Amino acid sequence: MDYVVTPLKTLMGFSVYLNVQLKFYNLPYIINNLKSQRSHLEKFLNHKSSRLVKLTELIRYYNVRRTNVLTEAYRHMAKKLFEGHNLIAIEQLDAKEMRRESAAFNKAGNHAKNRKLAKIKPYELSQLLTQVADREGKTLIKVDSYKTSQVEYGTDYQEKHDPTEREWISKYTGKKIIRDLNASQNILAWALEPKKHIKYRERQAAIRQAKETGVDEAELPKEIKPNWLIEINSKKNRKH
Repeated sequence: MDYVVTPLKTLMGFSVYLNVQLKFYNLPYIINNLKSQRSHLEKFLNHKSSRLVKLTELIRYYNVRRTNVLTEAYRHMAKKLFEGHNLIAIEQLDAKEMRRESAAFNKAGNHAKNRKLAKIKPYELSQLLTQVADREGKTLIKVDSYKTSQVEYGTDYQEKHDPTEREWISKYTGKKIIRDLNASQNILAWALEPKKHIKYRERQAAIRQAKETGVDEAELPKEIKPNWLIEINSKKNRKH
């Protein structure tokens, strides 16, 4: 089975592709310029002024265009990711989870993060990957995102870092850890063998410990089934 561990070249190529598309249409500059004009005029004009209404309509129009460019770019990336691969594993991240406040940021930082998420719509890429996988008979596995970055791949060692830290030296092995690469390796390993997922192993350990200390059966931590930690796309037309 061919699978993707971490498509770094594809991701970098996508980043370049998306930037070229946005710059070609000059959409971010146009939208920001229109918003600046509107903010300035709002100080002097009634909110029902035809000029303000027109500016709002233009902002809405260019935002839709930006969304369409983004969707096309994500569709391009989804197809590229599945070229030559029958299986891809990704984190299961829903919109609510991605917008959850992080202790690493203050209120303004979390607000800025959520504004960026609203613009780039990462959940849309997940949906498009599912569509491509179903259409082409490929496999997409979404893995529970619990501690994918914190667990050092190939070990049980955990080390938590702020989301802004992309690289660090492991205090356990002394190796240089690249956050995204380490997470992608865990995601793939746990996708293929859900019993290795840290959430499953931690819960099993908690159950064993509770039993050893004489906790009543009814009071034991709730068991987690390995297959609860992954979501696989439709089996229809799958090639393997």
